[in-house]
Amino acid sequence: MPLKHPTETLLVFLLGLVIVLTGIVLPTLPLLPQGILPWMIVLLLTLAYPLSLYGLLKRNRADYTFRLLHFLPALMAGVWLILALLGLRFSPARFLLHIYLFAWTLPAVIVSFLLIAAFCLEVIRRRVPRLILLSVLLVPFLVLGIVGSRFQTSTKIASLLWRGEWWNITGQPLPASQSGAVVSSHTIIASSRKSEPPVFGSSSSRPPSLAGAGPEDVLSLIALTFLPLYTAVLHQRARKRLL
Repeated sequence: MPLKHPTETLLVFLLGLVIVLTGIVLPTLPLLPQGILPWMIVLLLTLAYPLSLYGLLKRNRADYTFRLLHFLPALMAGVWLILALLGLRFSPARFLLHIYLFAWTLPAVIVSFLLIAAFCLEVIRRRVPRLILLSVLLVPFLVLGIVGSRFQTSTKIASLLWRGEWWNITGQPLPASQSGAVVSSHTIIASSRKSEPPVFGSSSSRPPSLAGAGPEDVLSLIALTFLPLYTAVLHQRARKRLL
């Protein structure tokens, strides 16, 4: 049975909401390599959302374009990783990451909303209600994101999301403010663009170990972290075949 119009409208709204939340969280991620575990958490959550809806969308023969749109939040997280890896070696990539994270990842959020709006206009089903719902999400996000960028809101959110050092699996020193809160990657990059050392609550600048970390080190860390998960999936599939 085709996907019902009210259900599809609700899923459009939920997708927009997940994109907005992803846009808010990405600027709070600490720089690599320390921020690799927080990034993995964000990636797994953004993948869990579309995968949890896969059965529903498949049973109801939803448009393939609509199914792919649900992976936009995961794509946003992937772009952050690519720019962050390149930023370890190339200054222009750090500048691109700064632009990407401007006003709560506003560029990526706007592009994602435009893609959803294009889908809503193409399928000719409840265009106006869906565009209104997207506007209800985008307009406040746009205003709050621009205003929040002036008051370093991302740093305050980072201090709430990544409190403590439980996520630092690299063993390298953490950049922290006077209260011990982690400084978001957006704040650090913005400070470096002004040719000033990031403020960590002391006179010291970025740790040498952080500057010496290369993309290959971070990729190795990703591989080592995902290897147990991949092995567990293979083991589970083997058990199902035996049963």
